[in-house]
Amino acid sequence: MKQDMNDRQPRLPFLFLHGGWHDLHTWDGIVARLQALGIVAEAIDLPGSGVHASLPASLRQRPLDLEAVRSERSPSSDVTQDERTQAVLRKLEEIALQTHQKAVLVGHSLGGVTVTAVGEARPDLVAAVVYLSASLVAPGKTVFEINSHPAAAAAQARGAHLALADPLAVGAIRLDVASDDPAYRATVRDIFFGDLSDEQFADALIHMYPDEPLRVFAEPSVMTPERFGGLPRHYIYTTEDRSVPFATQQFMVDQTDAAMENPTVTHALTSSHSPFYSQPDALTALLVSIVDSL
Repeated sequence: MKQDMNDRQPRLPFLFLHGGWHDLHTWDGIVARLQALGIVAEAIDLPGSGVHASLPASLRQRPLDLEAVRSERSPSSDVTQDERTQAVLRKLEEIALQTHQKAVLVGHSLGGVTVTAVGEARPDLVAAVVYLSASLVAPGKTVFEINSHPAAAAAQARGAHLALADPLAVGAIRLDVASDDPAYRATVRDIFFGDLSDEQFADALIHMYPDEPLRVFAEPSVMTPERFGGLPRHYIYTTEDRSVPFATQQFMVDQTDAAMENPTVTHALTSSHSPFYSQPDALTALLVSIVDSL
C-alpha cells in the first residue's frame, strides 16, 4: 500500500557551519530555501566569529597604523577548536530535542574542521556530514599541513599579502576585510568570491570579520573509523575554487577515505569558493538530494 504523503517522516534537519572569516549569514539564502520546503535548517556563529568576534582596536581607525595592526594581540587568540566543537554540540542537542531527529551537519571551508570534530565526538547526534569545499583533514594532520599541498600552496601564495600580521605574534590570521584598496579587494574577491557580481561581493564583505583564531589551523584532526568513519560522508567539490583548489579537495577526500577505509560520496558544482552566494538554487537542490538519499 502506498504511503500517504502526510504520513511520511519529515526530512532530517540541517545545521550549517561557516568558513574562516565568515559568519552564519553566509548561509541565509540556503537556510531560507530549505525552510520554504518545510525543512528545519539553522546556522550558527562559531566561537571567535560573527557576533562572537571582537574587532581589534587597531583596525577601527583609518588610515591603518600598520605597526599597531602588526602587534595587537587578537581578541580571539585564545579561541580553541574544543570551544567550537562544544558550541555545535549544544546546538545539535537543541535540534534533537526540537525535532526528535539527528541533524545533517554541513561545513564550508574551515568549518569542516569543526564538522569532523563534532562527528567524532558525538556521532549519535549526526545523521550525516557534508563538506562544501571544506577542510576534511585526515587523522593526525592539520589545516596548516593541508595548505602545504602543492595545489593549496599556490593558492596560499596568491593570498599571502592579505595577511596583515605575523599570525604567531597576534594569535590569528588577520585580514583587512574593510580595506578600500582596489588591489587588496580584488585579491579577496578572487580567492573567496570569484563568481560573484559586484553587488554580491559588497554584501559578502559585510559578513566577514578580520581575525581567524590561529589555534584552529594548528589543531590535529581526530577521526576514527569506529565513530566518525561510521557516519554517511559527503563532499561537494567546487571545481573553480581559488581558495581551496579542486586538486586539494580531491587530495583531502582521498586521504580521509584511505584512513577511514570507506568512501566519501562526492558531488560537484562548477563554482568558485562560495556557491551559497553564486548558486544558491543549485546548492539547495544538491543538499536536498543528499538528505533524501540517507
